[in-house]
Amino acid sequence: MGSKVHVCAAYLVLLFAFTSGAQPNTFDVTKYGAKEGSDITKALLSAWKGACGAAGSGKVVIPKGKYSLGVVDLLGPCKGAMHLQVEGTLVAPAKASQHRKNSWVTLRYLDRLTVSGGGAFDGQGEIAWQRESCGGGCKKALPVNLRFDFVTNSIVEDVTSIDSKQFHVNLLGSKNLTFQRFSVKAPGHSPNTDGIHIGRSEEINIIDSKIMIGDDCISIGRGSRQVRITNVRCGHGHGISIGSLGKYEKEEPVSGIYVKNCTIYDTDNGVRIKTWPALHGGSVSNIQFEDIVMQNVSNPIIIDQMYCPHNECNRKLSILTTNPYL
Repeated sequence: MGSKVHVCAAYLVLLFAFTSGAQPNTFDVTKYGAKEGSDITKALLSAWKGACGAAGSGKVVIPKGKYSLGVVDLLGPCKGAMHLQVEGTLVAPAKASQHRKNSWVTLRYLDRLTVSGGGAFDGQGEIAWQRESCGGGCKKALPVNLRFDFVTNSIVEDVTSIDSKQFHVNLLGSKNLTFQRFSVKAPGHSPNTDGIHIGRSEEINIIDSKIMIGDDCISIGRGSRQVRITNVRCGHGHGISIGSLGKYEKEEPVSGIYVKNCTIYDTDNGVRIKTWPALHGGSVSNIQFEDIVMQNVSNPIIIDQMYCPHNECNRKLSILTTNPYL
């Protein structure tokens, strides 16, 4: 009962924050030269700059239609709450070489942000996935569809991430951020395409969402606290994972992870905690899995103390005996 009250209270606080006060200043990208089928990078950055600097809250609108979008950084802090209303489909550059860094759309240093609108972010990952055959020889990390760095008191709802080249969503240093009715879509063969990757963030809520990809639906990394995952459908990848942990010295602990009323199907793993073998210490505490339905899952519950992809660690160091049922 206490958990339900906590989640509902947090959502009501956010809802009140976003619906109270004066109407937002609206900046439609079509007013800055954006046209359906064209590259709207400059138009979006101009609209964002205007909305971010406007007194009170600001709204950037991308109408229905299909648009090309280059690499963009949508930065704060802004003068008030910000709303990115994506009604259309944004399409990333197809080739990884066209990205100047390892993210496509970055939202950073923002408070009271809303991302909504029913639209989609299409990362066009198929070409980039083919280079994964290079294994450890890839010199540059593939770009993430959406990065949320140091974003607080915010909501992402009713949008879709499609075929990201790497992670669909990456969180860093964020707090009180909710994903609601959020969808992630990629084929089962898409490599290293975590749905939502959480690092050094707290009070993260993922609710009423659907994630169908080829890797971890949700990955909770070092330094993450108070993560609540409820009513999520996860398919075709590696399930919901905590870790990998223990690779670096003095890692921040993971605690307060709550997964309830979820469905995991056609995956290698269900719920998993994974650590590197015999490297550095760390801790994971206060983990709760409840009311989870699993269908056609190879390893429903697993604690993997021998996580070592691509032979990246020295297996001779490991003298641990792993029992996945502990």
